[in-house]
Amino acid sequence: MGWFTKKNDTFKIDVCKNDDNSHDDTLGVIIHFTPIAIYLYTCDEYIETFDGALTFENENGNQVEIGGTFISLEVDANFRMDDLIFDYKLKESNLPIIELKAYA
Repeated sequence: MGWFTKKNDTFKIDVCKNDDNSHDDTLGVIIHFTPIAIYLYTCDEYIETFDGALTFENENGNQVEIGGTFISLEVDANFRMDDLIFDYKLKESNLPIIELKAYA
C-alpha cells in the first residue's frame, strides 16, 4: 500500500509497504475531522491543519458538523468510479464530492 507524502518540501509518491509481497501504486490520505479543525495525514507524517469545522447538510436540510471522525481515502492505479457506483448500487447524484489539492 502506498501513500502520497510530503518530503523535502515537494510532493511525490512514496510507497509504504505493509508487507513485502505487495508493491502497488496507491495514493491515500487520512482526514481527521474535529470540532475545531481538520487534520490531514499520510502514512508517514502529518501534512496540514485547517482551522474551523466542516458542516454538511443532511436530507432534512439541517446543517450537521462532523467532529472526531476519521475518513481515509485510498485510490489505486486501477480505480474506476463507475465500478464503485455499480457495486454499491449508488446514484451519482447522491455521491459526495471531495477535492484534495496538494501544493508544493
